[in-house]
Amino acid sequence: MQIHNTVLAIQMMNGLKVYAVAFPSGQKGQHYTYKTFDTFEVDDIVLVPVDRNGNAVFSTARIVEEVELVDFDSEIQLKYINQKLENPYDLHGALNSQDQKAKAKIAAAQVQKAAQEYLSAAGLKASDFAQLSAPAADEAKS
Repeated sequence: MQIHNTVLAIQMMNGLKVYAVAFPSGQKGQHYTYKTFDTFEVDDIVLVPVDRNGNAVFSTARIVEEVELVDFDSEIQLKYINQKLENPYDLHGALNSQDQKAKAKIAAAQVQKAAQEYLSAAGLKASDFAQLSAPAADEAKS
């Protein structure tokens, strides 16, 4: 057993977990293993280090499963999962919803301003129309 795998075995005896992850752009069914002292659920989105042409960068990945049988004869040295990310799709939807609400408020304000400008140009006030209201249910039937 290589030294890095001996260290991995000792770490696992002290609570380290190994997870299989899949990358969004990866081939279907292709998984990579990472280690962590944290606990994750299947489908959690995590940030992991990857090597791109000799440069260390970070990428998002999805937890596929916890790996129970680790190959301690592997040449590959496992890297740590950096952190869990909140679901980016939920955040994206929430931010878009905020944008839509802001746009609706601005549009309503623009309608209000246009109405006030029209009334002012016509020499009218909104209070001139205060007595106009929707007919009561009984009046609408007649």
